[in-house]
Amino acid sequence: MYTDPYEGIQVTMDGQPLTLYLAETHWSEIETLGSDGYNMGHNGRVYLSTTTDWSKDTYFKPNLLGGSMEYDVNLSTVSCGCNAALYTVSMPGVNWDGSPNVSSDGLHYCDAAAVGGNFCPEFDIMEANQYAWRATSHSCDGPNENGYYGSCDSNGSCHVDIIQDKPETAYGPGTQY
Repeated sequence: MYTDPYEGIQVTMDGQPLTLYLAETHWSEIETLGSDGYNMGHNGRVYLSTTTDWSKDTYFKPNLLGGSMEYDVNLSTVSCGCNAALYTVSMPGVNWDGSPNVSSDGLHYCDAAAVGGNFCPEFDIMEANQYAWRATSHSCDGPNENGYYGSCDSNGSCHVDIIQDKPETAYGPGTQY
């Protein structure tokens, strides 16, 4: 596990300043673009941490209910067949008895499709490239008394899909969109 050596990302949460850190996985690297942001390579995955010393207990877990989130993304080089995604999951995943589920990547990963071997709620804020954009909610059955989810809707529901829901001229590269 690599923890971002930079000064962190400055955000505002409930009106208060907060510093978050990028914790990247062993199979991806993050390139800093100075004050303009970051560039992630193909198949990159990054997690937000509340400390520079990542552990399963330091994942950033904001309560977004009733709130909002704002971010900028450049999809100009994300071509057809590629998916730049931003999503929330309820990590760390736990086993039926509430003990941490290490998952196949060692990062306690969980999602609505049990990638890594563990279910948890997921909301796909963005699955996109320069030609398409989709947002999807994934519901789960209620957790047991230890926070374990036995099953989730891996396909999702309540999609917002720019291709299915909007005219062809609603989204794409170029000034005509």
